[in-house]
Amino acid sequence: MSQIFIQDNFFPEKEYSIICQELLNVQYVVPDEEKIKTQGGTYWHIHELPLHCEVKDLVQNLIKKYFFYTINPEKHNCMYTMVGANDKARPHIDRCDAQCLIYMIGDEKLNNGTGFYTKEKDKEAILNSHIGFKRNRAIFFTAGIYHCPLHPFAKKGESSWRYSLANFF
Repeated sequence: MSQIFIQDNFFPEKEYSIICQELLNVQYVVPDEEKIKTQGGTYWHIHELPLHCEVKDLVQNLIKKYFFYTINPEKHNCMYTMVGANDKARPHIDRCDAQCLIYMIGDEKLNNGTGFYTKEKDKEAILNSHIGFKRNRAIFFTAGIYHCPLHPFAKKGESSWRYSLANFF
């Protein structure tokens, strides 16, 4: 059964501020256009965090606290992401058991958030639910849920770049 959970004020304020500063000062890798086309992925820039780091340790502890989910540190893939306007929605599922997307920096607007979709065999994915962007909001969801940024649905000025912390386990 697929599940989605939300926790606002995920990080303590001090840690949230420190991570935001780091998000703005790291180098991001531009997405591979061919991969986007062939795999239907979403257009984002990433900065992968090392296997063992303080941010990942903090995320693991807070996920256990808020969502009662224990993460194997060796299977925790964590990255800073920067997502902007898309040409179209690209609903996708990630290859993991669960994931947690934590919104960090961006305009607090619905179209900076994430859409969740239902999909039946051989049919197009249909938008089912949406969660708007709010700073320091964590969205924890289980495997097999189609999702993508809501940027393509925004009218001009109704979305902005969104910085997040994406976690896959």
